[in-house]
Amino acid sequence: MPNTSLEPTPITPVSLRFGFPPFGSHGRRGSVLGRWASLRAMRFSSVCILLILLIVGCSRRDAKMREQICGSWDGGVITYLPDGSWHFHNELVVSNVTLKWTSDGTWDVKDGYLISTTTNSTSENTTERSLVGRVDRFKITFLDAHNLCGTNERDGFAEHR
Repeated sequence: MPNTSLEPTPITPVSLRFGFPPFGSHGRRGSVLGRWASLRAMRFSSVCILLILLIVGCSRRDAKMREQICGSWDGGVITYLPDGSWHFHNELVVSNVTLKWTSDGTWDVKDGYLISTTTNSTSENTTERSLVGRVDRFKITFLDAHNLCGTNERDGFAEHR
């Protein structure tokens, strides 16, 4: 029978209609289900927080590596500029002939990897030169104020200031 009076009708919780107490009460069933739900939510929250911290941590670490890498290495043979470009120049004298190599490109650090792309390459008195468009990806294995070392599946490198 519908309530036609102006008095509010009390609402009985569904859990009480079925004979067990609501979640969060001290009853056995409600307490167990409530704890299970809160543990699941806590685990999910913990995983989300860890992922966020990992992403923020990686981006901060990459930014610090970018700062450390900027500058000249190996006596000015290669220079990494803050704008994300690099310049390589080397000369070698063999039997009174000067061999010269010059290359330019772009660079960045992502997830602890130094990624460089060659955009321009010239050489004099030699047929060896870098391939334009070549992308190298090196895992940075050591970096401080004076040393930069990295490896990939083919080889490795070590540069010094």
